[in-house]
Amino acid sequence: MAMLRGIQTIIGATVEDAKAFKEVATLTQGIITEIQKISELSTTNQKNIQAVSEASVSLNKTADVFNHELNKFKV
Repeated sequence: MAMLRGIQTIIGATVEDAKAFKEVATLTQGIITEIQKISELSTTNQKNIQAVSEASVSLNKTADVFNHELNKFKV
């Protein structure tokens, strides 16, 4: 009888451990999903920074051209 109770206790503990592991797995999946979102945002941010940098270079070149043209009118 005592052995049966011991086995039942072990089974109960094993079931509880399995539930806890399942919850950890679910939470871990949520963390992975959030990390993937952060990665996507970082990639988008990097692309936006690159676009701003390219626009800045283009505007700088345009300003240089305008400056050069304006200097033609200076006396």
